[in-house]
Amino acid sequence: MNIKQWKKRIVYAISLFFIILFTYAATSKLLIFKSFHSQLEESPFISSISLPVAIILPGVLLIISFLLVIPRFRIIAFYFSLALMIIFNVYIIGVLNFAESVPCSCGGVIKAFSWNEHLIFNTGCSLLALLGISLSYDLKTVYRKSSTNAVEVKT
Repeated sequence: MNIKQWKKRIVYAISLFFIILFTYAATSKLLIFKSFHSQLEESPFISSISLPVAIILPGVLLIISFLLVIPRFRIIAFYFSLALMIIFNVYIIGVLNFAESVPCSCGGVIKAFSWNEHLIFNTGCSLLALLGISLSYDLKTVYRKSSTNAVEVKT
């Protein structure tokens, strides 16, 4: 198996990871919507916009998951994934530094994480999104030498 095939498999695996993570998160938030919304209301940072966040976040997660399924939209979906992870990390840093006690609105195994473990997990997800972006660009770009020995980049 050559390098290009490995890169494709890694991009596919990262896409699959985010599809599972985001679909699970969105579904769990929709299934326990009232509880999810009330937990957001308890947050000192987003309590005033908790209802719009509770409505919009699961939709955003599902849209990103859908975009990750379509190879043509994967790079933009990786950028959205990275942006979302950065937003979550900023929120977590705020919770760690400025909030006394904020309930976690995550589900499943992730709900058992401490805020520090959330930060580590989300940082890892951010790095995966960056890797997905980098490898996707590598796969999209074809390098070839022109007659003048200059390197042209074709996408």
